[in-house]
Amino acid sequence: MQMRFDGTLGFHGGIIDEGTDILTGLNRELKEEINLKSTFHVTHEDHMFTHVANSKKFCYHFYAKEVSKEEFQSIEYDTLCADEYGIETFGLVRVPMFVMHDHIRGLPTFLKNQFAGCAKIQLLNFLVLKELCSCDELNVYLNKS
Repeated sequence: MQMRFDGTLGFHGGIIDEGTDILTGLNRELKEEINLKSTFHVTHEDHMFTHVANSKKFCYHFYAKEVSKEEFQSIEYDTLCADEYGIETFGLVRVPMFVMHDHIRGLPTFLKNQFAGCAKIQLLNFLVLKELCSCDELNVYLNKS
């Protein structure tokens, strides 16, 4: 996730120009926002789900790409040189995939943050689809947050 210019947490991406296919637009946004190298291009196989927000007339496509720890650290470092760093985005934010002994700190506390648009719903859907958390676990965390 990233810290956005407006102080909320969100995912990388943006509005796709008319006549541009989704993946071309997404990869352009990733280059601008986090300086993503061409070796990490997002592909059709990385599509997870689509969310339609009728009230805003937006269609959000969620993609996830698995990378190694070393690749992720490289992406974090390269983000500092992105065109939009310090303007549209203020860096990557790691989602804490743990819960402390008090059952509050960690992911439950992270979920208290302000999220842009449907980013919180997207995060929760991703965690369930990738089997990183069960629906029951997330409900407990959400109640604590």
